[in-house]
Amino acid sequence: MENWNPRYNDVYFTPDQGINESRHVFIEGSGLSTRFSRACSRGETQFSIVEIGFGTGLNFMLSLIELQKPGSLQSPDPSALPRLRYVSVEKYPLNLTERMELLSPYFSALPELEQLSSLIPFPRPGWNTWNIPPEIPIPGSRISRAASKVFSPVSSPDVCLELFQGDIREFAEELGALPAGSVHSVYLDGHSPDKNPEMWSTALFRTLNRLCAPEAYLSSYSSAGVVKRALREAGFQVTRRPGFGKKRHMLTARPSAPAAGQPLPGAEPAPTCEVAENTNEKTAGDGAKKSRAPRNKTLSLSPEDRRELKRSLWVVEDCESSSAEGEAGGEWYRDRIFAGDSLQLCRQMPDNSVDLIVADPPYAALRKQFGTRGFSITEPRQYAEWLEPYFAEFARILSDAGSVYVCGDWRGAEAVQPLMNRYFHLRNRITWEREKGRGARANWKNSHEDIWFATKSDSYRFNLDEVKILRSVKAPYTRNGSPRDWLPSSDGAGYRLTHPGNSWTDLTVPFWSMPENTDHPTQKPEKLAARIILASSRPGDLVFDPFLGSGTTAVAARKLGRSFCGCELEEEYCLYALKRLRQADQSPEIQGILSHGDKHIFLHRNSSEAAARKALEQGLLDNE
Repeated sequence: MENWNPRYNDVYFTPDQGINESRHVFIEGSGLSTRFSRACSRGETQFSIVEIGFGTGLNFMLSLIELQKPGSLQSPDPSALPRLRYVSVEKYPLNLTERMELLSPYFSALPELEQLSSLIPFPRPGWNTWNIPPEIPIPGSRISRAASKVFSPVSSPDVCLELFQGDIREFAEELGALPAGSVHSVYLDGHSPDKNPEMWSTALFRTLNRLCAPEAYLSSYSSAGVVKRALREAGFQVTRRPGFGKKRHMLTARPSAPAAGQPLPGAEPAPTCEVAENTNEKTAGDGAKKSRAPRNKTLSLSPEDRRELKRSLWVVEDCESSSAEGEAGGEWYRDRIFAGDSLQLCRQMPDNSVDLIVADPPYAALRKQFGTRGFSITEPRQYAEWLEPYFAEFARILSDAGSVYVCGDWRGAEAVQPLMNRYFHLRNRITWEREKGRGARANWKNSHEDIWFATKSDSYRFNLDEVKILRSVKAPYTRNGSPRDWLPSSDGAGYRLTHPGNSWTDLTVPFWSMPENTDHPTQKPEKLAARIILASSRPGDLVFDPFLGSGTTAVAARKLGRSFCGCELEEEYCLYALKRLRQADQSPEIQGILSHGDKHIFLHRNSSEAAARKALEQGLLDNE
């Protein structure tokens, strides 16, 4: 029999590596021996394993072999060992001949496997229960007689195999009757999620989470994004680990994952505020709730928001899933927000796949706390070494006509400028004025930041007419009674469309009364992102932000008819971005920009929006 299940077009195990793969993922991945020994030391009477996908029975047999190894258990008295209860499901069971044929290549290396393989009868529909006592064979029972030859009577637990032959949904209902907290290990070993999705459902994982003891471990060979999301949604704390063979990763999980936005194990708690459930409250670092001002429009997330938004959040490892790559014509990254390491995401993206990159990395020497993470690289050389792998990937994924903008401040210029020259054609250094921020006692207040503009080639897009600034005319000169390079309006005011320079003084950093404001510590205004997007992309182009923060670039791209891809380490900020994207569908306006048809005009700070809108409506742009 071939190592192939035609019903699912999938293998049963990695060819020629079945034993090693099962040991790596399930026996060692779940820490079986250690977990069983702890149950012994606590005096527990039963140790339960649940396997989703019995298949050849290999995991069951290897588990038994592991627990009968000399010295693997703490008690030499079998009567003192917990009873091993192994519960599994299989819709299409193998008969004895098929099982023996599939596993025969491993019999010479592991003789016990051949003996155990012959013990498992063909199951009937529904539940099948077989008991394997360690010492006394039950008369007439082929299983017990053979088992007494395989297991040493002083080192083996009493074993009960309970195999459900039938559909996984029926099995899940039956599992629900088991006591909560009674399962010590879970093996997820169904056929791949894209071939057999029912065995990887959130509903099933919720049932497993309820059954798991607090110290239980779940292990899976699959690290697909759909699996991780379903496990997290079901309440598991998921960890990605090195996989076996050609599989780069596998998963382990523990029940009762921390709530969204809470620090991961080992992470230092963030001293900054976190959004609380009440939209008019925030929680300080000491846990005390502080009320927001009634007119405070800072974005908040409710528990319902978090639960709902997580359904739309992808993690970086999703791009490695074959099911993800099959969507959207292969452009699995388009119009998605990813939580995770953006460098890893870049390495999975195709060449020339992005039309515009807007990068706002943490600034050099700026000690900031971003959610549960901090950033404090101070030396220019170290900062350049940290940035360079990103720049190398940006150059690869950027299209030939594409542009890249990198935000920074004066302290990072020594690192950023050489990298921009090395990987791109550096075009300009934009300086934008920011009023927000505290003054310095022994230095000039840092009220400006840089944006480095570069292109991949000499043939690039720059849409000048999309980013002109409408200013009021201070000196309305005329020639022969007609306006000279300015536009009159019926209200008597004059306006001039000016070319934008590399000194941007018309921007306002988001603050509490602006709907786009979030609790992200270094949020950029949507108007800034919109200017870059309109200048260097076309409708439908893909805009990539590898340091997404709370989603400003993605939101501006959505409002301006572009596709986006964003990546951010902090899940809480990803959820901000997703909520802002939903709001963008309802309110596509960008503060400080007037739109009239397909025309977009930037207003200078403190200019009269009402008067400027009248000028637009009178068709002054068309008559320019």
